Amino acid sequence: MVDSGWLELESDPGLFTLLVRDFGVDGVQVEEIYDLQKPVESVVYGFIFLFKWIEERRSRRKAEVQSTEFRLVTDPRAIRDMFFAQQIVPNSCATHALLSILLNSPPQVNLGPLLSQLKSLTNDMDPEDRGIAIGNSPALAKAHNSHARYEPGQPPIDVPSLKLQAVTPTTPCIRSTKSALDAFHFVSYIPIKGHLYELDGLKPYPIDHGPWGGLECWTDTFRRVIGLRIGGAHDEIRFNLLAVVEDRGVKASKQLGRLKAWGSVLRRLQSVAPRPQGGGMEGKPETVGRKTEPNPSNRLDRPLEDEVICSDEDIYVEAESFLVSDFGRQLSMEAPVISMATESASPSGCGTLMLTELDDDDIAAVEEMRKYFQETEVAKDYVDAEELSKLARRVQMDKYRCDAVLREEKEKLSTYEVDDRRRIHNYEPFIREFLRSLMDYGLLIGSNSSNMIQTRHRVAKKKRPMTNKRKKR
Repeated sequence: MVDSGWLELESDPGLFTLLVRDFGVDGVQVEEIYDLQKPVESVVYGFIFLFKWIEERRSRRKAEVQSTEFRLVTDPRAIRDMFFAQQIVPNSCATHALLSILLNSPPQVNLGPLLSQLKSLTNDMDPEDRGIAIGNSPALAKAHNSHARYEPGQPPIDVPSLKLQAVTPTTPCIRSTKSALDAFHFVSYIPIKGHLYELDGLKPYPIDHGPWGGLECWTDTFRRVIGLRIGGAHDEIRFNLLAVVEDRGVKASKQLGRLKAWGSVLRRLQSVAPRPQGGGMEGKPETVGRKTEPNPSNRLDRPLEDEVICSDEDIYVEAESFLVSDFGRQLSMEAPVISMATESASPSGCGTLMLTELDDDDIAAVEEMRKYFQETEVAKDYVDAEELSKLARRVQMDKYRCDAVLREEKEKLSTYEVDDRRRIHNYEPFIREFLRSLMDYGLLIGSNSSNMIQTRHRVAKKKRPMTNKRKKR
């Protein structure tokens, strides 16, 4: 352990996700990237890259910085427009990399009181003073150390009594392993004002990797930059890449609330819309293959029933029973070919509602659903019963998807918490007591030779009387 009291952290998505929550940030999680060619589905706020740090590579990268591929940002005004802090405290590079992304995130990210106060207090500071401020924050140090793996012989840490001296980052502040030669370092990549920046606390200034093209995303430029960096290290394959993204659970929860509001609008419109004569749907395509009897409980034009969010235990059961039903199978077969743009329904037909007859809120909801589900590409001033039915079952299916995502994220967070407790737990007392018990019972081979010899003598004595009796006879 170093004098500053900051411990080493592993490159684990669960650890960083829990660290984000300890900082008080909402709506953000961390995921591990296994394939650079596979796009990230969520909104990406930045990347955290772990690589092996050596002095030779550092000097070599200094020479590379002077090339035309990227440049150091030395303008004080440009540095103050972003949050960049030099790493003063050893073993704090994980927190520095995470803070570099969170404190440069868009305004819609809720930083919480801790990071909001840190950002406001360090707004007019230079990178070195910002690094000192981070190192002197007991709250950040406590959150950081609470996820560090326990090492044998590690004394307890009094985090509130940490006192950091103002020093310059002349020594490597890195995440190291037991071997002095194996030292690893975290850096972050973020987009700011159309440019890709690399924020490394061991460097005095940020690194500008240039802008990205108008037809590409900033993540495409990052893949190209990080691919060249990994490919240039021919003698090293130990890398790790994490992405700081939007929380999928929060996104699914918001979407579920919007789907429930849409469901209420559809139920209201279905109750006032005139039904086609005969109870059927005009213009419905004929089913190819065997004929099935319609199930009254699974009618496509029936109004949605009032629903509540499924409990964790009933989500998969209810979704499975829905998908295996006749209605679910028919929906899964018809969904890929459903398109309102190919239909030629007439507003003069039965079962239509003119949009002018609806409230402004209902009109806005219908237009949002059409845009979200990409139901029609042609502007229509009416809505019919068939379109309402298609929108209703798509809303229903999306509800099940959101419930499944919420359950998956809840289970994943529970797994993160269990792994974190196992990571920080001190197993040394248990191992000592377990080995002591094995030695007391003579079950630890090679550790207590006297007990093993006594056990062999006892076994031999039990066999000797039987041989003596046989000899007497």
